[in-house]
Amino acid sequence: MPSPQRKRLDSWKAIAEYLDRNVRTVTRWAEQRRLPVHRVPGGKRQSVFAYTDEIDAWLVSHHASPKDGALSATKVESVSGAEDLDPRIPRKSVGEMFRLAWIVLVFTAVIAGAWVAKTLVEGRHSTSASVPLDFVQLTNDGRAKGYFDADATRLYFDESAGQGLSLFSLMGSGGPPQKVKIPLMNPVVEGISNDGQRLLIASFEGIEFEGSLWVVASGGGAAQRLGELKCQSARWSQDDRQLACVNGTSILIANSDGSHVRRLVSLSSTPLRLAWAPDGKQLIFVLEDVNDPEALSAYTVSTGSDGQKREEVPVALPWGKDCCADWTWVDDRSRLLYLRLRTNGAAIVGEINTRNGSFDEVMKRTELPVSIGHVMGFRANREKNLLYLLIEGQSRGEVLKVGPTKNTYTVLLPGVAADDISYSRDGGWMTFVNVSDHTLWRSRSDGSDALQLTKPGLQADISSWSPDGHTIAYAGKEAKKPWRIFLIASDGTNQREATPGGDDNQGAPSWSPDGRVLVYGNVLCQETQTCWIHKVDLATGTITRLPGSYSLRTARFSPNGKYIAALQPDTHQLLLFDARTSEWHTLPGSVTGDNINWSTDSRFVFIDNPRIDHPVIERIRISDGRRVTVADLAPLQRMPGNNSPWFGLTPDGAPILLHYYSASEIYALNWNFR
Repeated sequence: MPSPQRKRLDSWKAIAEYLDRNVRTVTRWAEQRRLPVHRVPGGKRQSVFAYTDEIDAWLVSHHASPKDGALSATKVESVSGAEDLDPRIPRKSVGEMFRLAWIVLVFTAVIAGAWVAKTLVEGRHSTSASVPLDFVQLTNDGRAKGYFDADATRLYFDESAGQGLSLFSLMGSGGPPQKVKIPLMNPVVEGISNDGQRLLIASFEGIEFEGSLWVVASGGGAAQRLGELKCQSARWSQDDRQLACVNGTSILIANSDGSHVRRLVSLSSTPLRLAWAPDGKQLIFVLEDVNDPEALSAYTVSTGSDGQKREEVPVALPWGKDCCADWTWVDDRSRLLYLRLRTNGAAIVGEINTRNGSFDEVMKRTELPVSIGHVMGFRANREKNLLYLLIEGQSRGEVLKVGPTKNTYTVLLPGVAADDISYSRDGGWMTFVNVSDHTLWRSRSDGSDALQLTKPGLQADISSWSPDGHTIAYAGKEAKKPWRIFLIASDGTNQREATPGGDDNQGAPSWSPDGRVLVYGNVLCQETQTCWIHKVDLATGTITRLPGSYSLRTARFSPNGKYIAALQPDTHQLLLFDARTSEWHTLPGSVTGDNINWSTDSRFVFIDNPRIDHPVIERIRISDGRRVTVADLAPLQRMPGNNSPWFGLTPDGAPILLHYYSASEIYALNWNFR
């Protein structure tokens, strides 16, 4: 609960009066400039509040006071009237929900189109005068997009529909995206051959960390497996004769057909943004601090010679601790552009001259003249003087409940974009995570009497109620610290860490029936090979590993205490730990999701198989392993938006999930490559 010394403003009008602005201006600042305004989950759309100390800190960061005439400049202002659109799904059929969501999406697109058409802005260059830059939106389908790549004529990107991925291509000049039909599950494009005729694809069947590598024609068709390689990411060399593969915390080198694999270097964490230097003699990559993902550092490593036994030693590049969110070669391969993201939302493009084989010379830095969302990645097209930008907007959504039949849905909590919902044992209360700021809330099961339990800055995840309903355990992460389990009273008091002083990344907690023990699986543990299922004795703080649980995750106690269920992500298996015999048993069938929910009578486990052509939620009977589909997620794949990776159960056993709108779209920005 907030401290009594903090002054709270409980309406848009009160916030506007404190800032000496009109309500319209303040709502725009909250939307575009991250003015710290909080929404009341379960309340009306206008139900907001703010704390004066947070507003004062925000004003200082923007070099302004409530009486100042203007705040610091923002690169792109919204068109008058484009205010905080809320794509709300009514309590109706899936077809009606689709039509309404589509109307909202089209209306939003019209507003965005007018915004972009009106916006001709100037970039600030460190070495040249400012010049006007055109900004054009190339996609507008309202779906989340991931990694993308581009050659001189086309772009390729993976896109989420529901919870699975599909591969699409797009002409560099725009036009409707085309689905690339290939026989692979969850394809992620990793590279394009020099002639533009082949694509390097990583395919993931479920929640495994590394996918298999394949080559497919750029227009689709059959897929050819590249050896037995398993990679988190992979890249072809500039001549297409070699490939580099990230496996765990190592970089592997192989021939382009996947043969003659050798380990190039072993690192302290997973290398990101892997890329080949033009001469094929170096690789560049980024390492992040596991406990502080925003702390990024760039490195280079020699590719050595085939047949050598020793591993190479990486060399840090002198680009600072916040580089690089992404990078791209200019088409002549003599320059590298890198993307640096500032905490204030600005995106900086730096240019490196690599003609002499060095990555040290920074030629210039330019701030991207756009601020309509978070820049996730970019690619250069020097031939057309374009930068392709992947930009993510703000997430919104609502919780859907599966109806009496397995393919009908109703809105559970109108107006509430909540994730990771957990109910008390009596079903009268719930906790949930607000998707806008990752804060943990407690309310009655109908959304009333909402109370914010955590503050922004601590990222909350899945929570669990103690059997007596007095205490809530949840996974939380503070900046530059690992994921830990926290305990807090249901009235918001007495928050503390369950096991103070530890340094392992603790996943979602699950209570034993007597409330004396918590069980959890590690997260972010593959790099350090510390993935186990653990039990915590809350009276003593003692942590013990479950025998035979190495490499398992997502642990959940059965309500009767007889079993602990866990997942094996690499083999897609569901396992049960018998608390009486201390032995593991494997249930039949595959599980490609990352959720486990027990029925209240402990007779069934509910799991999801989202990353298949026909995603479903299934119920598994413990006695014989029999499976029954209880929710068909395919209708949601035809709607704009995406499903959260989480799903849960209501007190009466109905599956619930968050369907959200978190569109990331591709834009073309006219760019001067001189």
